Amino acid sequence: NIFFVPFKSFIFRHMPPLIVSQITGFRDKNNKKLRGISILCFLTAAQIMENRSFAAHRILQGIQLAEKAGCKIVSLGAFTSIAVRDGLDLLGKTKLGITTGNTYSAVIAIKNLKRALSLKGIKLSDVTVAVVGAGGSVGSGCAKALINNVNKLLLIDIQLKEIRNIFGNQSNIKTKLVLSEKIESIKEADAIIVVTNAVKGIIRKEFLKKNALVIDGAYPPNVSKETILARPDVLVVSSAIAKVPGVDLHFNFGLGKEEVHGCLAEALILSWLGVRNHYALGKVDENNMIEMDEVGSKIGLDAAAFRNLAGYLLGDAK
Repeated sequence: NIFFVPFKSFIFRHMPPLIVSQITGFRDKNNKKLRGISILCFLTAAQIMENRSFAAHRILQGIQLAEKAGCKIVSLGAFTSIAVRDGLDLLGKTKLGITTGNTYSAVIAIKNLKRALSLKGIKLSDVTVAVVGAGGSVGSGCAKALINNVNKLLLIDIQLKEIRNIFGNQSNIKTKLVLSEKIESIKEADAIIVVTNAVKGIIRKEFLKKNALVIDGAYPPNVSKETILARPDVLVVSSAIAKVPGVDLHFNFGLGKEEVHGCLAEALILSWLGVRNHYALGKVDENNMIEMDEVGSKIGLDAAAFRNLAGYLLGDAK
């Protein structure tokens, strides 16, 4: 089980992937101890976007390293899934099972949305929700989960054709559906899930409705610290972080105790199930989201404490 994190330093561009830690403290459904490893691909998000073929080569090197280490399943993380078309470009190139990590990341985003609305005393069915990056893997999964569960759904992506291909033929749905390529469309949203492949903050303070809720599931974050501080009326929650009882990464990923990124949590769930084949490649499937949610909850996984770039929120520090 491996988790790729783009490392923010240009000097590491020519360094091969490296095992940085062991993952312990997790067991499978038969109570057998599981061993995992964390592998770093030394690439920044910008480098991945600028040279995807080079990034894909590095990612494959990381997978080969995992195979030599005895791993059975690989979870991609952060921008690495983008470089390999959500895992599809890796088919036939490894004997390991591959999953993108995007499915459980989408599950966590929906969990955070529901919890935050509940804390505000707002019903999900009453709100207008925007998904920014709705044409991507995580974004499309979130959108699928929200259709028929919210009043109005704004699906926003710079690739308008992509969201039209995915959502353009919806029929017999209760939710009012609007497709747009304009990010300023979020001005009418009560709540926003933002999961784009932008390498910096793209949510401007003037685009946010008063007292809006933003679930930032992107890594790097799509909401800058400056925007967070400029709009104290807006609740911004960093998503894609899971709480996993007992797990120890033996490395400082900037997370709290027993916390992991959603991509790794997906690999842990699949390891608990004993899955060894490819799991979730391409766009996130809603049925996979349901399975990940049910199994994750069964074994004690949940969305982590609320926080954003400015710190922990609502007294959630652990």
